[in-house]
Formats: sequence, C-alpha cells, structure tokens
Amino acid sequence: MSERPYINYLVKISEELAEEFCREVDRDIWNDVFEGRYYTFNEDDIRLIEQMLEDMLYVYGRRAGYSDIILKGQLYRLVIMIWEKNTGNEAEYFKSRLSADISAE
Repeated sequence: MSERPYINYLVKISEELAEEFCREVDRDIWNDVFEGRYYTFNEDDIRLIEQMLEDMLYVYGRRAGYSDIILKGQLYRLVIMIWEKNTGNEAEYFKSRLSADISAE
C-alpha cells in the first residue's frame, strides 16, 4: 500500500491478435502475462511502461492506414517486456476476475 496514486490503463486485445502473438512469438509468454496475476515494477520500468502506453494511445488516435501494424508491434514489445521483467518472480494473483464491464468487447 503506497501513498502514490494509481493510474489504470485498459488495453483491449482481440482474440485474433492474441492468437497471432501465440503463433508468432510464444503461447507460454502470453499465458504467463495474462494468467490473472499482477506485477510490480521499479520506477524506471513504470516510466517506460507509461511511455509505451502513451505512445500506443497516440498511434491509435491517429488512425493512419499503418496504425494497426505499429500497434501490434508495440503490444508485442509491451507483453514481452512485462514477461522479461517478471520472469522468476513469485506470482501474486488477483483475488477476483475482471468485471464484465471491463472484460466485455
């Protein structure tokens, strides 16, 4: 429990993109990152993740013809970075699943 305010980002990922990641990169990495655990990061990693998410939001907002391919690469980088930073750390899991409002398409 810290005094620092929490900032939440919600990244919605299509099933097709999740399957592409599993096929192109690694299903075990995907499963490790999205198995319902939460992660802690040092200050440098937090700044990096926040910048990555802000960059993704910027690309999404531009809606250029090539935005989807850039977003795909950015998502892959983010997922792999989260996995790499937490490989070997003891898992801490959420006590409940995401609400229907958050997990709905």
